[in-house]
Amino acid sequence: MFRRTAQWIAYFIIIIALVCGLEVIGNLPVQSQSSLPLGTHLWLVLWCALGLMIPIFVWFSRTYPPAFIVCTTAICTLDWLTLGLKYSHISPGGLFSGSTVDIVSNILNAISLIVLLFAWSRNDDK
Repeated sequence: MFRRTAQWIAYFIIIIALVCGLEVIGNLPVQSQSSLPLGTHLWLVLWCALGLMIPIFVWFSRTYPPAFIVCTTAICTLDWLTLGLKYSHISPGGLFSGSTVDIVSNILNAISLIVLLFAWSRNDDK
């Protein structure tokens, strides 16, 4: 139990560091980004590293119900793609517009919580 808790804590620390780095570097002016290692592409490296954390999330979540894993992975992927669009300076539209992403994320969060509630209530009956 301690090992899994430590893994989740380390995972979240890495996620926070990558998102904070992406936010800081992505919001720098182009002239400032040019002086960084990899120049104006450093945000892309951080964004790709953040994307590589999604399969790790799926692996850490392997003991949860499959519907929960699907919903939360969809949320992570949607947020990851939205961050990529934001820093690539492509104006998001359709599914990736701000209000649509919020609505879809909220619906998927509600579904994942309901799935967990039913899974835990079934385990309590045993």
